Amino acid sequence: MKGKLALSILLVAVLALVGTGCDKVTGGGQFTDEWTGHKITFGFNAKPLDPLNEDAGYPFIKAKGQFQMVDHGTKTRIHGTFDGTYIEPSEEASWFSGRCSVNGEGDVYFEITATDLGKPGLGAGDHIFIMVGEFGDPDLLTYEGVLNGGNIQGHKAKKVK
Repeated sequence: MKGKLALSILLVAVLALVGTGCDKVTGGGQFTDEWTGHKITFGFNAKPLDPLNEDAGYPFIKAKGQFQMVDHGTKTRIHGTFDGTYIEPSEEASWFSGRCSVNGEGDVYFEITATDLGKPGLGAGDHIFIMVGEFGDPDLLTYEGVLNGGNIQGHKAKKVK
């Protein structure tokens, strides 16, 4: 299980570093969590802002946006705000983080990796990985799955005529 998580994070980092970029990323829908089998519903929007550090060696950017998620098996509700970092997405994958509350309590770090692999709907292959807490935290929550309804979409900046 830890190997699968590490592989997912490595793959996203590689995809993000070779990316071409988007204006914003949005998503919503449902998936069956690969770890628990629970139905998860979610929605988010993330938009990059000004660069944090151009000399960082990778495209960390300040971001804004919101995230909502419900684990229907445990009734866990997560609401987060993207206020931290955002790795400029490739044409497929995006990574972003911020702070969230769990069931209305706390101020917890979270991050999301969202992969846009095609058109909306079942069988498109869009994938999401959600981590609430930090590595080593005994209360770390992770959710992961291929969407079985909904869509993740990287939106290109509109060209001005």
